[in-house]
Amino acid sequence: MLKDEFFEVLFEMRNKKNKEKYINKARKLALKIPEFKGWPENPQVFWNVEGYGWESRISKEVREGIRDLLKKKVKGKVVDLGSGSHPYVKSTLVDFSPTMLKYAPEYKKVFADLNKTLPFKDN
Repeated sequence: MLKDEFFEVLFEMRNKKNKEKYINKARKLALKIPEFKGWPENPQVFWNVEGYGWESRISKEVREGIRDLLKKKVKGKVVDLGSGSHPYVKSTLVDFSPTMLKYAPEYKKVFADLNKTLPFKDN
């Protein structure tokens, strides 16, 4: 599967000095995967790809353990800017990656670019 091959290239690149070779190889693979086209230059595509990758990086058990610890410490309303796919406390999630928001829990989700005016009353 092309997605698996793409992520294998990225993981292989982590400890290499000549990263450009691996980036070029991953870029060629990304062109063959419709939702990865534009990686790594397009920021939204870059973070959408990260959303896919995060699903396998941190186990569900570890995420739940972190979430349980933070639940005890965080009180009140929270807006998580650049929330990604795994927020650790119940919050309003703000991200400009639809893939990250898709993988996130069923909290209130706001699709927005943090470099622009946010769609809230008091910003």
